[in-house]
Amino acid sequence: MILVVTRTQVETRTITGFTVLPSYVTLTRYVETQTWPATPKTGDPGTSRLNPLPKGQKLTVGDWAFSVVGLERDAYAKIKAMNMFNSEPKPDKEAILVKVEAKVNLLPTQKATISLFWLKAVGERAIVYEHRWDVLEPKLDQEAFGGATVQGYVSFDVAKGEKGLILIVGDTWYLALE
Repeated sequence: MILVVTRTQVETRTITGFTVLPSYVTLTRYVETQTWPATPKTGDPGTSRLNPLPKGQKLTVGDWAFSVVGLERDAYAKIKAMNMFNSEPKPDKEAILVKVEAKVNLLPTQKATISLFWLKAVGERAIVYEHRWDVLEPKLDQEAFGGATVQGYVSFDVAKGEKGLILIVGDTWYLALE
């Protein structure tokens, strides 16, 4: 329990040109606090970073079915070879390159778009990594009609040697990279 003290202004009045100072009421109450479990519930595979869908399995999110095709560690040389303007990893970080396959689960007359903004990474340190702003080929962010399958890369700077890497899809779904 914690003690909460609040002070509330009750009233300010003006009487024939004079302002009466406001009255205050002090309220004291005790509030129950939430005790969180040491390990949160993990739910179905793919719904938690503590229980990601294993590498190679397909994760269906909305109109897309995602799977991880490959992970390359310390991949800056390959990233640089794709475009000379791609930047070096930040200090104490390594660039990783993730190859993702995504299939559009729509009718052949319907189309959908995939965005790199949907993808993040996390590892054993529990720090969420945003994608790098690299020019990669083949690119993953594209538009496709129902039934099409696209493959492309997304890159991240992660802590050197970090293990247990997971791809986060749409801030809600988790695919193991290793």
